[in-house]
Amino acid sequence: MHTSHFNRRRFAALLRLDWSEKRNTYLAFLAGTYIITAIILTGIHINLYTETLPIKEMLDQREGLLPDMDRGWKYNVQVLVTAFFMFMLFSTSIFRTRTQLHGECRRTMLLPATAFEKFMRWWLHAVPFSLVAFTAIYGAADLTRILICRTVFPGIGLAYPLYRDPDLWTSPLQLIFTLTLFGQTIIAVTATLKSAYSRIIGRFSILILPFVLIYGIENLMRTYPSDTETAVAYAAGWHLSLITLTVVGWYVAFRRFPLIDLEYCYPAKYDHA
Repeated sequence: MHTSHFNRRRFAALLRLDWSEKRNTYLAFLAGTYIITAIILTGIHINLYTETLPIKEMLDQREGLLPDMDRGWKYNVQVLVTAFFMFMLFSTSIFRTRTQLHGECRRTMLLPATAFEKFMRWWLHAVPFSLVAFTAIYGAADLTRILICRTVFPGIGLAYPLYRDPDLWTSPLQLIFTLTLFGQTIIAVTATLKSAYSRIIGRFSILILPFVLIYGIENLMRTYPSDTETAVAYAAGWHLSLITLTVVGWYVAFRRFPLIDLEYCYPAKYDHA
């Protein structure tokens, strides 16, 4: 059980221990995301439907909306983008390991698990699990919006699920997806830094990402759809660059990860506490 290579049983025990000790924090984070998202979605759409209901047919004809298309989809997408960006960034900190919490670092050093297993627990929660969890949470919030709106406006075809939006997976949204994953690596790398000032400066760099996104989307829309081949090549280059930076960022976080135990656990730093 104490070998240095990856051990599935030891890793499973680490996951069970982490869930038993931090499940309340995780559940509160997931439930809070659902409640806030559902409230915002429902409020926006009820206000929209109230204002446009008297002239719904005229607006549908003017904008070419089909009977099963939702006027609120464009606002729904805006909420989706914001919620996804915030959720994924916060999840990187919420699911971080106890080693990165100064008050628990000594105890974490004694866990019967390797640094790689501790890091994998963090990465699996921060990326794959968070992607699945957000998909489920936003789907549930969108369903809540539909049920409430159809209750408030019975007998009128207004609210439809967002996944039926034909423009949902356009190139700009794909760019936002990869940029958000890159933003997670900034949080991950800065979490392994020793100096508080370096961590603060590193996380403030996330504020640059929206401007990078705006620049990327503007360049993409200059060529699309007039020059599809150029737009596809540009989008592919964007994705490849961000994915490469994401992989490198997580690798840097992994390489620094074993050092956290030593950097954060000097006895003199905590003996006075």
